[in-house]
Amino acid sequence: AFNGELYGMTEGVSDTRYLLRVLSDQESIETTVQKRLDTLEGEWAFVFYRKDRRKVIWCRDSFGRRSLLEGRVDGRLAFISS
Repeated sequence: AFNGELYGMTEGVSDTRYLLRVLSDQESIETTVQKRLDTLEGEWAFVFYRKDRRKVIWCRDSFGRRSLLEGRVDGRLAFISS
């Protein structure tokens, strides 16, 4: 789930597709994600699940301009961002 806007993206590439490509193609997801996120500019929040590695990444921009909240609804994990 992604909410936000990445600044300085190449024309014709959506923010969501770019982020999915960055997060999906990496061997060492934790190290690579941190390095890539350090280069992103914009306001965003996302939750990403790598099923093959059983990893969940929760993240938002360093200024916290997009909220990222979690809770339980009917016993299931739910996310919201505004």
